[in-house]
Amino acid sequence: DIVFRGFWLSGRVAAEQGPEGKAAVLDRLASLVAEGKLTPGPTRRFVLSEWRQALEYYQMDRRPAKVLLQPSEHNGASINA
Repeated sequence: DIVFRGFWLSGRVAAEQGPEGKAAVLDRLASLVAEGKLTPGPTRRFVLSEWRQALEYYQMDRRPAKVLLQPSEHNGASINA
C-alpha cells in the first residue's frame, strides 16, 4: 500500500481554513520539528548578493538541497550550509 500525507498552506484548502487554520498548521509543524519527529530537508543558503550562484545551483540537475536566500550576511561572512 502507498500512503501519502501532506499539508498545504495555499490554495482552496488554506482558503477554507483561513488565517487561524494556517496558524494551527504552522504551530503543529513547529512542534513536530522541536520534538524531532519531523526534520526539514537539506538546504543551501546564499546571501542575496550571491543570487547568481544561487540560481546556478538551483538549475542543477538533481540538486541535493533546496535553495534559501537570506537578505544579508551573518557575522560578516556568507553562510553556506
